[in-house]
Amino acid sequence: MAQATRKKTRAVPIMPQLHRGVREAVLILLVVVGIYLLLALATYSPADPGWSYSGGVSPVRNYGGVVGARFADAFLSVFGYLAYLFPVMTAYSGWLVFQDRLHSEGIDGRLFALRWAGFLLTVGAGCGLATLHFARGPVPLPQGAGGVLGHLAATHLLQAFGGVGATLLLLALFLAGVTLFTGLSWLGLMDRIGRYVLGGLSFLVIRAARLRAAWATRRLRRERKRGREQEIVRERAATQARSKPHIEPVLPRVEPSLRAEKDRQIPLFESAEDTDLPPLSLLDLPDPDPGGYSTEALEAMSRQLELKLRDFGVEVTVEAVHPGPVITRFELQPAPGVKVSQISNLAKDLARALSTVSVRVVEIIPGKSV
Repeated sequence: MAQATRKKTRAVPIMPQLHRGVREAVLILLVVVGIYLLLALATYSPADPGWSYSGGVSPVRNYGGVVGARFADAFLSVFGYLAYLFPVMTAYSGWLVFQDRLHSEGIDGRLFALRWAGFLLTVGAGCGLATLHFARGPVPLPQGAGGVLGHLAATHLLQAFGGVGATLLLLALFLAGVTLFTGLSWLGLMDRIGRYVLGGLSFLVIRAARLRAAWATRRLRRERKRGREQEIVRERAATQARSKPHIEPVLPRVEPSLRAEKDRQIPLFESAEDTDLPPLSLLDLPDPDPGGYSTEALEAMSRQLELKLRDFGVEVTVEAVHPGPVITRFELQPAPGVKVSQISNLAKDLARALSTVSVRVVEIIPGKSV
């Protein structure tokens, strides 16, 4: 008969889970106690019964009840305003216990004791500083801003080191206590503050440079716009003051002569006269005149020609215009220092700018300086 074998099951360790549960319970408990102590201190009333005063039959004003009133009176009498650090340290102790919840070992007693030692050193030095420099606070306390502990520390240190020495010593103890209490590095804090300050200064410098550049650009644009407006005003004034170009009159159409009218009538029965000239009837009549440019149009074309040449950096003045049935001639007077070759090289550019088929530049007109 086969014997049944019992499977071996691996037991789940219970101690790590128990440690984590205890740590969470301690955190919750100490945080609640810290909130209660802070509430008791914040609602302190001198009329409530306490360590330094026995109240009457009136109801207790402290939100913590009789226990809260006695705690607030005792701690404010002994530690002054530094008593408000005790609720913070109580909640912080819960966090110290809870932060190592993933480790199966017990609570690090040395770290815990070091934090509390730093806290007590901070409270003692802070009480002395409060007594020396904050004798009157916003809320009247039973034994002053530093309490009984601050009075004792300030009295003995003043006798031994004087006012400045006692202040320096208490300030050094206070900073050292804060370092032990919170693990804060003052050198690291100064380094971070310096880094933030330098970063802020560099940001301000960059912003100031950008603002100056934007302001300079805006000012340059205003000056450029003002210069363009002034230039336009000067050009208009110069254009109005400039004499209009001389426009040659268009030759009138030649009327048919008497001979031409006579030659149109061809004799049928009489022989033609014996002359050396052929009859005019052999010639065709001219095409009808389509009409040329008006005087205003020729003046506008003259100004346009001046502006187009000015766009190319050539300053000229139109002196005269000779309109014709096919070609219109503009006589130009170059400004001093302008070569005629500069205008000749711009013939094609002028034709494109004036929307014409072609432009021919005659450099020399006999008998004229244009």
